[in-house]
Amino acid sequence: MPAALKSTAFPRPPATRPSAPLQVVPTRDREQSRSSRVSSAAPELTALPTPARGWRAQCLQGLYQGSKVMAGGLMGASLAVYSWTVYVERQVNQQNRALASLESRSQQLT
Repeated sequence: MPAALKSTAFPRPPATRPSAPLQVVPTRDREQSRSSRVSSAAPELTALPTPARGWRAQCLQGLYQGSKVMAGGLMGASLAVYSWTVYVERQVNQQNRALASLESRSQQLT
């Protein structure tokens, strides 16, 4: 490999093999803290009460959700109308080509 292309940003560490597999040996402090964590009871969690919303906020929430549904419906309808116009345009072009070929054949026969 040329020296110019050799990367010096992240040099490779030398390849060494450990003589024995590494093992984590727990110490006495770790064992005691682990057993104390398991034996201690977790505090009970209670749900916080949700604040009551006023009728204006509920109306705005309903309006927001309704507008999302309406926007999705309008997007779907516009996509359907667009795809239908593309389909109709292709069919019209195909029929115009067929008509032109029939007219040229009829002129050749006469």
